[in-house]
Amino acid sequence: NELGEIIKIRLAKQEALVNKYKQELDYVRSSILDFLPHEMRTALTGISASSDLLLNKLEQLDPSVVRELVGCMNLSSQRLLRLVDNFLLYSELNLISRNLQQTELLRHQKTYLSFKTIDSIVTKLDRSHNRRTNICWQAEETFLAINPFHLAKLIEELLDNALKFSAVNTSVLVRGYRSGDYFYLTVIDRGRGMTAQQIAKIGACIQFERPIYEQQGCGLGLAIVQKLIQIYGGKVVIDSILERETRVNIYLPLWKSPALSDLDKSKTSMIS
Repeated sequence: NELGEIIKIRLAKQEALVNKYKQELDYVRSSILDFLPHEMRTALTGISASSDLLLNKLEQLDPSVVRELVGCMNLSSQRLLRLVDNFLLYSELNLISRNLQQTELLRHQKTYLSFKTIDSIVTKLDRSHNRRTNICWQAEETFLAINPFHLAKLIEELLDNALKFSAVNTSVLVRGYRSGDYFYLTVIDRGRGMTAQQIAKIGACIQFERPIYEQQGCGLGLAIVQKLIQIYGGKVVIDSILERETRVNIYLPLWKSPALSDLDKSKTSMIS
């Protein structure tokens, strides 16, 4: 009888867990169906409308109008490319996170972090947000145990998210310092903030109050950040005050010089 009761309890817990995952999966599916067609159509419409005008009325258009149309096409194509790239990257990161050997190799890579190394990221974001002067960088320069592309992507998504959800006339502050074996990086924006429930639900293809704010994007930014932090053995903590500010705190391992192998040690002793 006792064994039977234990089995019933375990089965009930398992069923509750399966139902929870089903609900989350249904929510993600619904979110994808809500935003993906809109995001793709918006980008493609910009390209199609601008190219039609150029093809049919090029001789009648002023050079400044031509430049504006080409700029619209470029912005729309970049938006569509980023959408596709983020989907592919998130899928790739999911596979990497399940491969212990590949994860271990990535954790031994080295990248130097400084404002100079991310200047291209800030320039890229400035084209879409026009807020380069709003980014205040106050982080120490150091070596991190992370792949260079992954570090750049992580910072790009953090800054893009902060700029996207904060007012134009406010600053985005980036602070970073070394402590022990980790580097603490905090991105602070004076935006609309999130509730504790919204923070707990952050994941792939999740956007909050999209119909109200009509934000662009696919909701993958912070999900990619979380997955990268998981792969590199770090930590991400989000603190937010509704209608006031959001702080995304990430903890990344510092790069350590690998110790000499036994063979190298024996060679060194022989030489000396």
